[in-house]
Amino acid sequence: MADCLLHPGERHDYDGKTANYPDIRLVYWAGGNPFHHHQDLNRLRRAWRHPETIIIHGPWWTATARHADIVLPATTPLERNDLGGSPRDRFVITMHKAIEPVGNSRNDFDIFRDLSRLRGELRRAA
Repeated sequence: MADCLLHPGERHDYDGKTANYPDIRLVYWAGGNPFHHHQDLNRLRRAWRHPETIIIHGPWWTATARHADIVLPATTPLERNDLGGSPRDRFVITMHKAIEPVGNSRNDFDIFRDLSRLRGELRRAA
């Protein structure tokens, strides 16, 4: 990710092909925390200065939230109905919320739905 943000327009090889990095002006991050698992945090900090806007969903004030322009408060797994699983599992687990969302937090699906409505792109499923 850092290479892409630091070198817009430059050529790179990936999966046997050559491509150019895009000029990314907006990062929208939902789920995960790149500042938790990136191998070179100083380089990632420099890279995250390049986009004009960074928006994240997050339940906690993480390093990713601190480096974002907009933080949308998201629920934790305890505050939403969800599905869970992993690549190691051959099944999906239903997870029922244990408590109501705290503060203004909302689940990711509701955030995405409302953003779609704002853009006028929500279509009703038959």
